[in-house]
Amino acid sequence: MKRRSLLHLSLFSGALILLGSLGPYDFRHWSLMSPANSFQVLGLFSLTPHRLVHLLAFGFLSACLSLASPRPNQRVLALFAVIALGAFVETVEFFTTTNPFELWDVRDDTYAACAGFALAQLYFSTLRLFR
Repeated sequence: MKRRSLLHLSLFSGALILLGSLGPYDFRHWSLMSPANSFQVLGLFSLTPHRLVHLLAFGFLSACLSLASPRPNQRVLALFAVIALGAFVETVEFFTTTNPFELWDVRDDTYAACAGFALAQLYFSTLRLFR
């Protein structure tokens, strides 16, 4: 995929993250944090639909931005931008709604961003390996 297309996809996914987190609609009613909605992953940890959405959205955004960045220092900057976006969203939610500050969401966003960055780095390293 071309860098320009990846940047457009990144902008679109970032806008979806902002809309889903700060929009006027309640997108999270189906993903309550109750144990009834969670499932075990390899017997190591439980995963709720809410947490899964955080992991997929921020991981995808980080991977797209990292793949769209031509230089390694830009990829690291993209990683920090995605992490900062997660912290920003949670901070704005805290100050504009009655929700508590969800530090575990920031943690999940950071894990997902690092995983997306690592996948992009793995892709770039395999490209160099098989040239």
